[in-house]
Amino acid sequence: TRTNKVQRAVVGLSLDDIKKKAAQKPEFRSAQRDAALSEVKGRKKTKAKSSGKGAGSVRAAKIPKNVKRR
Repeated sequence: TRTNKVQRAVVGLSLDDIKKKAAQKPEFRSAQRDAALSEVKGRKKTKAKSSGKGAGSVRAAKIPKNVKRR
């Protein structure tokens, strides 16, 4: 009994998309990944700038665990 290798589509990607991605050069894929990473980092940086001033005051004060409360 011989087994046949069958390529199947993944949920969200068609088989043609998978084949196109596999045919791309690794340098191209790494360049795309780097571009996406830098874009996400830029988004995080702008988000941190806008909410950075109020972030320290949002935290609740820590209550020591060994103090008895009434």
